[in-house]
Amino acid sequence: MIGKVTITLHGPAYMRRARLPTGVLTCDHPASSYGLPVVVVDGQALGPDDLPTKTFVNCWTIPDGKTINDVLTPAEWDETVALIEGAKSAGYQVRINYAI
Repeated sequence: MIGKVTITLHGPAYMRRARLPTGVLTCDHPASSYGLPVVVVDGQALGPDDLPTKTFVNCWTIPDGKTINDVLTPAEWDETVALIEGAKSAGYQVRINYAI
């Protein structure tokens, strides 16, 4: 079970930062409800309305804890895609980086 997908936040509010905020997309957080994932950055859950205007969640298809050299099983791939699709359903603006 994957449980998390690595993300970075992008948008006008972050343009002048030396490093973009990094976190995870997960359903394994108390703020997650109805099976929809939340973005967690520095331990803080952020819903779509908590993010600055025009912010998008850049999702990597590398699950948290894996590297680009790890091969995902079909089940891991399905769970990764389900988390990303869940983020869209929750109202996040999502962009996907396919690291395959």
